[in-house]
Amino acid sequence: MHKQASLGFQRQIVLPVILTLLGLFVAALLAFDDYLSYRIALRAEQSLGQVSKSWDNLHQENALRLAWFIREIAENQKMQSAMRKRDPQTLLQLSEPRYRELRKSFGISHW
Repeated sequence: MHKQASLGFQRQIVLPVILTLLGLFVAALLAFDDYLSYRIALRAEQSLGQVSKSWDNLHQENALRLAWFIREIAENQKMQSAMRKRDPQTLLQLSEPRYRELRKSFGISHW
């Protein structure tokens, strides 16, 4: 009878406790997986926003440089001639004063 009481105890108490703990463990794992998925999606969205902002800044900077160059070309006959001849050396020489000015003001390292 002692052995039968032990089996009843195992069936009525130990087995449900083990199953409940196992269920809680699985639920915790699923919740943690959901949390990680949320964090990954949030980080990806933040990274995409930063990349988009950087791209927009680069685009705007390039547009400003191009606008400046177009104004310079429109006002300078020598630059127009160098552009038509596809002469990069002359263009660099003609724009050298502006490069020095921008380097002094903004610290640019190359033209």
